[in-house]
Amino acid sequence: MVINGVAEGRPSRAQVTFVLTPTHLVSVRYADPVPFRTFEAKCQRQPEAHTSGDLILVSLLESIVERAADVLELVAADLNEVSTALFMEDETGPRSRIKPKRAEDHLQALIKRLGRKNMTVAILRESLLSLSRLVPFMRQSAGEWLTNGGPVRLKQIDRDLRSLTAYEAQLSSEIVYLHDATLGLINLDQNRIIKVFSIAAVLFLPRRWWARSTA
Repeated sequence: MVINGVAEGRPSRAQVTFVLTPTHLVSVRYADPVPFRTFEAKCQRQPEAHTSGDLILVSLLESIVERAADVLELVAADLNEVSTALFMEDETGPRSRIKPKRAEDHLQALIKRLGRKNMTVAILRESLLSLSRLVPFMRQSAGEWLTNGGPVRLKQIDRDLRSLTAYEAQLSSEIVYLHDATLGLINLDQNRIIKVFSIAAVLFLPRRWWARSTA
């Protein structure tokens, strides 16, 4: 499974199946993810490095892993912007000059933004998991006829997948933290508004009721 549609802002799952033999590689898919397009350009630049099915698959897996790393970097940059908007703008900053209603809308927009990033990371998690199962299986089943440094490159892909999986887990934890912090700020703003209305209600109580209650 490969992530698709990130550039368009609509991340989705693209199911991909590989059939590898000592002489051929067949892929079955119904989408055109970015790694496959970049792989075509790579083949045109270096046709001599893609002369067998196993080398083509290894190179394609490298493109998929590189794309996963790029997407995680994009998510990390977006989370940094959200964190800055929540915590780095103090009481005299831009957010303090926003009207209460607009401030609440701003925080709700941040929640939706975090939700989209959580969807992206969840799809990437599934993709990394499927690749983490594919690579060891390929090393074990096709290791006897892998050529031209294929086993070494697969070992490096396996290490990269472990690193990306750990990075994805870190980003998932950050998303949860920022989501909880945003909800907390919304509750604080709502409590502040309720206090203002409570004070206003007391100030505008009828004078007769106020006199009887204080007597």
